[in-house]
Amino acid sequence: MTFAAGALALVVAHGLPAAPAGPIEVPVEVPIEVVVDGDVGDVAAVRSTVHGALNGIEAAVRAALGAGPPLQHRLPTVRVRRAFALAGAKAAASSPGVIELRAQPALDDATRAALTHEAAHQFLWSTCPASSADALFHEAFAVWASGEAPAWLEGEDYLSLPRAQEALTKNGLDSRAARRALARLIVEERGVPAALARRLRACADGAAVPRLEVAELAAHRAADVDVLLVLQRATGEVVLARGDVDQPLPFGSTLKPFVVAAARMAKKAPPVLPVRTTDPMWACPLAQGTRTLDVEAALLKSCNGYFLDWAKRDPDAARLGELGPLLVAYGLSALPDDMRQAIGVQATLTIAPRGLALAYRALSWARPDVVAVLTNNAERGTLAGRAELRGVAAKTGTVRGLGSAPDVGWLVAVTDDVVVVRARAGVTPQALVEDVATSLAELPRAARTVSVQTFGLLPPEQVLARCDDGGAVLSNGGVERVGAVPGSLSSWARQGATLCHGPWHVSFSDDARARPYHGVFTWSSPPEPAADLAKDPLATPRQLRARRGSDFVLQTSLGRYTAGVLSAEDSAIGGTARDALARVIAHNVLHADERHGGRPPCDTTHCQAFLGTGVGAAGTPQLAPLASKVFLTFSKGGTEPWRAQRSLAEWRAALQERLRLDGGEVRVVRVQDGALALLVRSAAGDAEEVIEVACEPLRSALRLPACPTSVAIVGTRVRFQGSGLGHGLGLDVERAKAAAAAGASAEALLVEAYGAAVLGRR
Repeated sequence: MTFAAGALALVVAHGLPAAPAGPIEVPVEVPIEVVVDGDVGDVAAVRSTVHGALNGIEAAVRAALGAGPPLQHRLPTVRVRRAFALAGAKAAASSPGVIELRAQPALDDATRAALTHEAAHQFLWSTCPASSADALFHEAFAVWASGEAPAWLEGEDYLSLPRAQEALTKNGLDSRAARRALARLIVEERGVPAALARRLRACADGAAVPRLEVAELAAHRAADVDVLLVLQRATGEVVLARGDVDQPLPFGSTLKPFVVAAARMAKKAPPVLPVRTTDPMWACPLAQGTRTLDVEAALLKSCNGYFLDWAKRDPDAARLGELGPLLVAYGLSALPDDMRQAIGVQATLTIAPRGLALAYRALSWARPDVVAVLTNNAERGTLAGRAELRGVAAKTGTVRGLGSAPDVGWLVAVTDDVVVVRARAGVTPQALVEDVATSLAELPRAARTVSVQTFGLLPPEQVLARCDDGGAVLSNGGVERVGAVPGSLSSWARQGATLCHGPWHVSFSDDARARPYHGVFTWSSPPEPAADLAKDPLATPRQLRARRGSDFVLQTSLGRYTAGVLSAEDSAIGGTARDALARVIAHNVLHADERHGGRPPCDTTHCQAFLGTGVGAAGTPQLAPLASKVFLTFSKGGTEPWRAQRSLAEWRAALQERLRLDGGEVRVVRVQDGALALLVRSAAGDAEEVIEVACEPLRSALRLPACPTSVAIVGTRVRFQGSGLGHGLGLDVERAKAAAAAGASAEALLVEAYGAAVLGRR
């Protein structure tokens, strides 16, 4: 029996396939002597090529088979002799123990490739003579082991798996069409095809070797794929994981949004293309009569034909532009060579579900416009009619096998809070909708994304940041890797959104202790404060900066933020008092509009103290929502006595700001329930009036520890006495801690502080 190797016109020097189980540390020497006749041309080069090919194939096969007995060789010698009767453009042909080679003075790339192919046949004859009659097994093994499979698919129109199967049934195995078909089936696997590995193992074990069928060769090893991953969009942390989220898998159409985003980053306008109804690649669910398709409709319909035709006009579109290196950093096995690989119709590249989730997280910050297109999927995309995901940005992907049967179905969903990746073997994305919708409906409240203004008390250029893993600045125009050493957070945030796989470590001078901040920093300058606030004569520069807000906005998870505020406000709090305060903190970050004119809350006591993110959702109490619609105040409180003095001028200035005095006399009548009753007598002494004013504005203006219980004017000094710390409004933390120690529930503490309405009770 003879198997001939046709010349590969487009072949360059392709190496042997990488050993799937890792590199072979000890060189392998095949016990076959290579004898070359002197009339074939460059004898040394021929011998070296065949000998090297046999050794390389041995290493790859050993790695593929792993543990167990190795293959035993039965051919002692392979002779290479001059061929005199090769048909057409064939460079070489084989029979057991003999390679016939067309003579030439020096080896070219095509002849080296042909010798490598024939060496694979010789290897199989030597180790598995029982398979000699199985032509399909021999050719499939030779195409895989020689490493030539990618070359057969270069510069050609896309060959689908069904078309590859058809080609193998209609053409002889020695034909170009059959070789391309075998290559198409083989490149679907990331290592040795499972059908070949099973037969090689049978050869090593001395067992019967069944004849190879095309359907078995094309079957993918995806039966164990069943993954659900929920990633917090701001922090990048895992909220929920099920299955092997780090298993590299072919990704189907899930990278199409990145092709579109990369083009927009490069300021390229994707084309409007004519629909080619006769091309099976254009068999996407288009409305009847559709003649042209733009990129957004093609993305929603996941139309392969559009993207393949786009690449004919712009081959660089498949390379993923600025996003390509980022995707590789997230685990994409390599940059796509062409659009077939980029959109997954040729499943030669892989990425793990975790890497895909990180990629969509980055996409949502870099190009929210592309993600916004995907929010229409459940209305007019591949998920049309699935109300469960209406308004949710979603992208489907299907890795298909023979007969277009789904090998792996993918569904990715992106919301303001999370990225969800669901992958499962043997189903289409439609079968995954319910799982994804359920995971979104059952999302822990601690996984919500919240915003907070940070570092408003400092000059922006003083803030330094470092990311130890995966730091990047993403803008709508590009990607910049940053953060390995401390740098200016303001310069990064001005460019775009700052992402990190872990926390940003933020400090305020070169020698300052860094604080952890999990999340994404962006730049958003607040409006300047109103003139009356900016000119407050009693306000310190620090207070004025606090009123203005900050240029830095951190987006993080509700769980991380709440834990951070708990640590800053009272790191020792525990029990039900901690639970009650946590619910107030979580409520306030979502109801802080009045603090900064609709902007997020700040990180000072003007809103809630926040000095970095704390332990995440796992360490945060259940953050059940409260019924109030307003910001809920709280303070440290307690009963520790204190005394303070201020000048009479400071006292009168604070009152003047609130009462518009005309120089008359003011006496304190009483202090009760957070208010001061003042007797105000006119300068002429002909009128007096008792006026009640809120204590808190005066306390803040005079920077007193708390609202005083007594005020006495002695000469040019004003003496204050009181107890506890803070404004005394809302939840008294120290009192709550004492009540919690006595057995009070969190609900009871909240009702005592704010009334039953805070829990939705009458």
